[in-house]
Amino acid sequence: MRTVLVSIYIDPEFYPPTKNAIFELAKTYEKVIVLTRNLYAQEKNDYPENVELVKSGKFSTVQESEKRSIFSKILSFLGFWFRYQQLSLMNSVEVVLLYDAIPLFAFFISLKKKKIKFWYHNHDMPDIQLTRKFSIGWLSAKYEQSAMKKIDYFSLPSKDRLVYYPNWNRTEDFFYIPNYPRKNLLKSIKSDNRFDRFTIIFQGAIGPGHAIEDVIQLLPNLPEVDFILKGPVRNDYKEKINSLIQTHKVENQVKWVGLTSYTELIRLTMKCHFGIAVHQGRDEVSKTLGTASNKIYEYLASGLPVLLHDNEQFRKSLGSKPWLFYYNGDTAHLENYIKQVQINFRELSSYSFLDFEENYCFEPYFLNALKFIHA
Repeated sequence: MRTVLVSIYIDPEFYPPTKNAIFELAKTYEKVIVLTRNLYAQEKNDYPENVELVKSGKFSTVQESEKRSIFSKILSFLGFWFRYQQLSLMNSVEVVLLYDAIPLFAFFISLKKKKIKFWYHNHDMPDIQLTRKFSIGWLSAKYEQSAMKKIDYFSLPSKDRLVYYPNWNRTEDFFYIPNYPRKNLLKSIKSDNRFDRFTIIFQGAIGPGHAIEDVIQLLPNLPEVDFILKGPVRNDYKEKINSLIQTHKVENQVKWVGLTSYTELIRLTMKCHFGIAVHQGRDEVSKTLGTASNKIYEYLASGLPVLLHDNEQFRKSLGSKPWLFYYNGDTAHLENYIKQVQINFRELSSYSFLDFEENYCFEPYFLNALKFIHA
């Protein structure tokens, strides 16, 4: 039996491009084994029948996992490493796809089986300066370049990130796979009509630097507009935002929505009218988000106009589009953008959805990589 092993330290539900890849791999391989940690309570498994989800360790939320002691985190990693070791040595495994630096580190310290193709895809470049010394994340970042010498293929969601891997000189074995949604997924999701009230959505990890405060401050001037905050949020930031909501007396206009399945996320997005994808971070990952920020393209695929931070990388990746609004921090401009989208939503929505179907689908890029590996 032809088998591919996908190894990711965070559940694929939190990394939609990985989930997209699993669905495409299931069309090519007889069996797809997905090894992840037990961080998501799977209400319903929507994977194809030939996908086996293997979860390492006892269930805990991401927030609970982050609060564990270093000793507990090491034990969790060792449990993951042991399961990886077992699965990668199966005779039927032909390809191992390692998502991000920690699974790559597990590969680096494992027995290597010959005649298996190893493929490393990095969602978010590890920064050794931002991790605690001698933690699993720190070790993974420290040995990433050494581990990459032993892999066969390498891919990134942004071409601009390749410059941060100067030691990777096998350009013929590098793939560019942008974080676009799967066209087949969007076709399969049945959504109700849009919300009756004009609704803005921010989806993703909720925190500073995304113009969330700016939108809330404008809501008193826009009583017919609602704002959905969808995704995980730390308690201290949520308290800050709730205080701001109360100050501006817009409690009835703002709604918090927690973690759900990826399918439910898209279904919710399809009901909204305007997507916030502002990202004002200045780290290396933030500087190369042009094709790596999947929320931009999930909005697009759902027929939403999109608000983006006005900087060089986004203009380089996307240029000027009818559905695209660049934001430089001027809230007067933001209020005007919201009113423009309210008035012209149907036209802008048709532009965004058509552009997604013609230019921003996941399948062609991933299938090109698979064809090369199988050549």
